[in-house]
Amino acid sequence: MELEQGGQELPVNSILVVEILTQVEARYGITVPTNEETARSTRSVYTFAATALKVIKERHHS
Repeated sequence: MELEQGGQELPVNSILVVEILTQVEARYGITVPTNEETARSTRSVYTFAATALKVIKERHHS
């Protein structure tokens, strides 16, 4: 599988990032902040998922 071959740092392109971000925000009713941490996290599927999960957890604890 491509994901297994790419490991945890499988790169994504900017258009895909926007599509994924839009879907995650709509599905979970969150807004992922546009900051340096989020920008760095979009370099791979794994780090972006971790950032989105962090925002989801913060929202549910608020």
